[in-house]
Order: sequence, then structure tokens, then C-alpha cells
Amino acid sequence: MKKFSAFSILAIFAGITLLASCTPEIKVKANKDNSMDISFKTGFSEATSKSIKKLVGANESDPLFSPADMVQLITEAGAVNVSAKMPTENDVQANGTLKDVKNTAFNATGILRQEAKNGKTVTTLSIGPDEIRSFYSLLDANTQAYVDTMMIPCLIGEDMSKTDYKLLLSMMYGPTFAEELVEGNLNITLESADGKKQRFTEKLGDLLTMNTPKTWTIE
Repeated sequence: MKKFSAFSILAIFAGITLLASCTPEIKVKANKDNSMDISFKTGFSEATSKSIKKLVGANESDPLFSPADMVQLITEAGAVNVSAKMPTENDVQANGTLKDVKNTAFNATGILRQEAKNGKTVTTLSIGPDEIRSFYSLLDANTQAYVDTMMIPCLIGEDMSKTDYKLLLSMMYGPTFAEELVEGNLNITLESADGKKQRFTEKLGDLLTMNTPKTWTIE
């Protein structure tokens, strides 16, 4: 079975993820040496896990995530000291350090930036149609084909309300699947080098159907 770890990273950093037994979460911490620590967790509810396995033709006993594949992917994206684990067969947690974010895929796609402004280091996380499409372009063909089945409005350039997207998913994959994807929350935590934190919560359906990017910043 193809492990969709590439999709998992896209999901976490671009808002394309499903509501899990625990709320999907992104954390970015700036360090005084201008490096960044990144960590995230995501997963699938049991019902959604079964739906995805059926969709991709996987055995019900097969895991959806591969920690080893995820470590390799994040490392190739430019991180060091990467680790990943699966608390359950449907959930995954990962973390790593970006020594210089400007030389990573996270910066190249516009998702994560760091810059000096007025004597302070500013960290910015951005999620929008352009950022998502840029990251999508880095995925392998098999993973792209899976993402395509989700018909994500901001990825395919379709102007669609959250309500209409939820209805579309419900018709294609059932109401439980649609509810978890569209009504789930994504938690974002940004921390500055001096320990200041900003926390944000966004509806996944709002991110999946947006026409303009959203940004979250801390300095």
C-alpha cells in the first residue's frame, strides 16, 4: 500500500486535513539563533479512516501513516533532528528543526517565512490557494491523484461555499466524512524567540474553500 505521508504533510501545513480524534495542530517556535522548531499532529477518526482505506483500496488493517516515510519527507524538505511517531494506528505526531527556513521547501512554497523587521524577528505562517498549489506540485503522482479525489475548491480554483463543499463531499463519501473534513478545527500556535505565544483556531472548511490567503504572524 502507498502510504500517503506526503499528503499528510500537505494536510498539516496547508490546512488540508481531516478532523481526528484529537484536533489537528501546527506549532512553530522561533529560536534565538534564527532556527525554527516545528511540530504537528493530525489523524483520522475511525469512521474516516475506514472511508479513506476503502477509497484507496487498502486493507482495513493497513496503517494510513508511516513514521519512517514522514521523517524522510520532512528531512528532504529541509529539517533536521526529525522524529515521528504514531500514538494510534490512525494518528501521527512529528517534529523537527529548520536551521535556515529560507533554504527549505516550507519557505519555497510560501507557507513559512522568517524576516527581520524593526530590529525584531518576524515569523509568518501562510495558508492560501497559491501556497497549497505550490506544495501540491511537490507531491508524487500517486499522492496527487488521491488529493484530486477530494475536489478541494481552493486547490482546483473552484469558487464554492463551505456549505456547498460539505454537500458535495456528503454526496460522494457520506455525511460523516463531510462533517469531519469541513467542520473540524485546525489549531495553530506560534511562539517567538522570547517565549511570547499566539494561538489561533481555524475551521478546516473555511481554509479549504478560501479564495485569498490567511496569514498568522508573531514577532
